[in-house]
Order: sequence, then structure tokens, then C-alpha cells
Amino acid sequence: MTNPVLPAVEHLLYPLARLLLDRGIGFGTLSEVIKFVMIKEAERQLGDAQEGTVTDSRISIATGIHRKEVKRLRALDSHDTDYFAASLTAQVVAKWTGDPKLRTRQGPKPLPKKKKTTRGFDFEDLVRSISTDVRPKAVLDDMLLRGLASMDEDGLVNLHPDNLALKQGQEETLQYLSMNIHDHLSTAIGNLITPEKKALERCVHYHGLSHAAVAQLQKVSEKQAMQALLAVNKAAQALLKQEKSRGEQRMNFGVYFFNEQIDTDSAKRADHV
Repeated sequence: MTNPVLPAVEHLLYPLARLLLDRGIGFGTLSEVIKFVMIKEAERQLGDAQEGTVTDSRISIATGIHRKEVKRLRALDSHDTDYFAASLTAQVVAKWTGDPKLRTRQGPKPLPKKKKTTRGFDFEDLVRSISTDVRPKAVLDDMLLRGLASMDEDGLVNLHPDNLALKQGQEETLQYLSMNIHDHLSTAIGNLITPEKKALERCVHYHGLSHAAVAQLQKVSEKQAMQALLAVNKAAQALLKQEKSRGEQRMNFGVYFFNEQIDTDSAKRADHV
């Protein structure tokens, strides 16, 4: 009998296959990555279960991967935690949009590039409040080049946060893809494996809509999503100012919008959940 999990796994792998084919990554390379991940996950689960020493043989039995392959791949190191580190530019945008002192009702306050007196707060102060490792001018040049900020006639720096996702480079986009899909999938699978500890994972989906209707819903979704993201970001910035709120935890709250052509039979009805 076919494992009921396999059709779901097959479905979620199609977008990944599209990315791999687009980047010229063959099955041999993917196979190595899958074996490595299965070995590392089995190592973690067996270790968490406190069932004694986690040997190559035990991992081989759990994964079905030959013991010699287990030994070889266990010696490799993983660096995927680097994908969870937000860029300095992203941190600047997050603080600028989330700190009440840097906002008005209309949005992020325009900031002087460099204040003329010792009083007040300027763009250089903003960057240095996050990191002193990079010159504020380098950050500003990057933001101006990518359209994340602009200078007005009064010499003030204006932020354009909506352009952050649009102006990401290939490497940064891949980093967010890795983080966001990892986090979403981990939440969904966690809810399946441990239903008694269900985490937030909700969606609204409809079938049988016209292109015009989908376009209208996309605009509504983007507007509502940005309001939610800004509210969570504002709350996070406030918590970061409290020493008791600092620790070793990581969180991610994200949104997305998807649409595609469906088959003729499905298009005859309008379903929703």
C-alpha cells in the first residue's frame, strides 16, 4: 500500500524541481543533499530521544542509507544557519519602519543624512544603533542604488520599504526562500506530527475565479498583509528594547499570495476554505 504521505511530498517537490532545473542542478547533487539532511535529522532525533550513543548503524537503520555513506556524510558540516541572518540593510529598514520614534502617521520619518548639531537623530545614528562594523555611507549608497531610499531637495533621506522585496539580489532572495520555506514547512509538518501543539498556519483559498477577481484579491491581500507585517515588526522593535525580552529564540511571521490556472472541472465551481 502506498504511504499516504508520498503524494503530498511529491506535490511539494515540484516547485523545488523547477528551481533545480532552472539552476542546472542535477539529481546526483540533490541526492547528496537529501542523504545529508536525512542523516543529520536522524542524528538529531535519536539524540533528543536519549537512547544511548547515536551510531552510524542506528542512523543507517532509521534512514535506509548505507552505513559507509552515513559515516562519510556525518563528517561534513552544515552552514545553513547563515540563511537566518538578516542583512544590515534589512535590519535598518526593520528598525526604521518599526520604531515609533522614527515613524509618523504617514509612515517612516525622513531623516537627515547627518545632523548639523549634536541634537536629534540622523541616518548615521540609525545605522550605528544596529552595527558599527559598516560605514553608514556604504549602507546609504546601497539603499539609494537599490531604490530603498531616496534623497529629497531638503537633503533628507526618505525610506521606501515596499521596495525591499523587489530590489533583493539573487543571493539575498535565495536566503529568504530558504528561510521562509523552511519555517513554513516546519510549522505545517509540526502541526501534523504533534497536533496537540499546533502553531499558527492559516490560509484563505478559492477556486473558480476570473483573472480580474484574482487581481483584485491580490491587491486586498497585499494591503492587509503589509499592515499585519508592520504591526508585528513594531511590536518586535518595542520588545527588543527590553532586556528581559532578549534570548536565543528566533521567530518568523510571513505572508504570501499564489495563483495558477486550474483544470476545467475544478473551474466549474467556486470552492473555498
